[in-house]
Amino acid sequence: MSINAFVEFSVILTVAALLGSIAVKFKQPPILGYILAGLLLGPLTSYFDPRSDLIELLASIGVTFLLFTLGLELNFSELKHVGKVAFVTGIGQIVFTSVIGYIIAIWLGFSSIASFFIAIGLTFSSTIIIVKLLAAKNQLDTLYGRISVGFLLVQDFIAILILIGISAIKNVDASSIVNVGVSLFLALVKAIIVLAIAFVLTRYLLNPLLDSLKNEKEVIFLITLAWALFLAAVYNSEHIGFTKEVGGLIAGILLSNRFEQLQLESWTRPLRDFFLALFFVLLGANIHVSSLSDALLPTIIFSIFVLIGNPLIVMILMGWLGYTKKTSFLTSLAVAQISEFSLILVGYAYTSLGVVDNVTLAIMALVGGITMTLSSYMIYYNEKLYSVLSKYLGLFEFKKTLISADSDLKNTNLSKKIVLFGCHRMGRHFLLNLDHHKSDILIVDIDPQNVHELKEMGYDVIYADMSDSMMYPFFHLDNAEIVISTVPSIKENLKLLDFIRDLQNKPIIIVTANNNHDVVKLYDAGADFVVYPHLVSSELLAKIAKKGKLDKKLVKSRTMHMEKLSKIV
Repeated sequence: MSINAFVEFSVILTVAALLGSIAVKFKQPPILGYILAGLLLGPLTSYFDPRSDLIELLASIGVTFLLFTLGLELNFSELKHVGKVAFVTGIGQIVFTSVIGYIIAIWLGFSSIASFFIAIGLTFSSTIIIVKLLAAKNQLDTLYGRISVGFLLVQDFIAILILIGISAIKNVDASSIVNVGVSLFLALVKAIIVLAIAFVLTRYLLNPLLDSLKNEKEVIFLITLAWALFLAAVYNSEHIGFTKEVGGLIAGILLSNRFEQLQLESWTRPLRDFFLALFFVLLGANIHVSSLSDALLPTIIFSIFVLIGNPLIVMILMGWLGYTKKTSFLTSLAVAQISEFSLILVGYAYTSLGVVDNVTLAIMALVGGITMTLSSYMIYYNEKLYSVLSKYLGLFEFKKTLISADSDLKNTNLSKKIVLFGCHRMGRHFLLNLDHHKSDILIVDIDPQNVHELKEMGYDVIYADMSDSMMYPFFHLDNAEIVISTVPSIKENLKLLDFIRDLQNKPIIIVTANNNHDVVKLYDAGADFVVYPHLVSSELLAKIAKKGKLDKKLVKSRTMHMEKLSKIV
């Protein structure tokens, strides 16, 4: 590399890093900063060329690594908790959004092929962005968080099928249905043959090699990268005819069952993000400034459709399934933006297939920027948004949900000694350690899968949202001896404490907190005890460290833990 090329590359990276960091400061995904960097540097080709062969190569590697990590992460075990709603909302939203998006694009004067790519681009939401936002809000384990992740997994799977299908017919005359059908069939046959060979290589060559290396992390990492790029090259070869990205995806899927799968994904992620940043710089550089004026009106229309139309579709589907307006609303915000895959797909259609023009590319980049920006704030302030809009959202509750079903409340004896709010991880372990008879316990939970399982186990369970204080009188908390909340939400626990404070016969109230500040607030609000897992764990560790050994009680506890956990693992 010449010194000029080196300086050029360093400047491109510096500008991208600077604008990406500014985006993060405003609680936005750094992708927006990278696209803007390309947009600013694009016209300066005489000084810095973000469209150089080197940048294109590195950008292509970035997308390949993105699909490789996606293959590593594919885990549909979470769907067993929210399988029905994940599939219905995931597939239903894709169908309705793509059809309506296609009609809007045709109405705006786009060609059929451009309308197809626009419609597909408007359909998919960003798993990476949503998971990061929900994790930052500690809401991945909430019902709406798990539903969101569930249907995003369904979307990812369908996106993979679309990518494979498009790469299979990229060199075929799309006007001939017969040619397309034959090409898809041959592509399927090739894909199965190559996948079978890759599976055999993985099982009998790659896996034994990785097992023999044990803790040699650097070599294991290098081998996995080589494997991803090797399969990418094989699938992209002239004889196979798929894209490099499909090869990377297959490489990831074949390694997804290894015990160090999470570690491989963790090692690859920074490298993926580095190369992927260059892809978005390249995407921005390919947008001509002259195209922005033509893209303005379609951008506004498509952005409104994604920000409002997509959430409406999800709320209608979830209302039809019987979910409450709050769960439906919070979940629906996860589809109020387009994803990196949308931009990658349209970028591929522009650079590799040549079936969309620069205006279409500019529109999708702008829609991505607008929807990612606004939806990030919508998710960040979702509770405040709900409190403002809740009185208008009742029309999305089409069915009598369990939370409001009079028969469910009347047929359950709600006067119990123990009332447990939330029965996920901590709640399940609490039940295992409890000596009381099941008839002494009332469980209140918002997860329908938990409700079903616990009822099968013989517990009295009510499907209800703890944040809905209107339901508290039905639980006869004044007759309870102890009320326990394993839900670490400060707002919901404060509501519960406020209600109990006014009861004539007050039960013992134990709640759960996520941080130091919440612990103090909950004690001030009247909690008898606050479970703060980090504090409890640190006290136990300090006790062990002081003694320098496990005492008899801890050894006994360890044995009991193993016995109990063996029953549920």
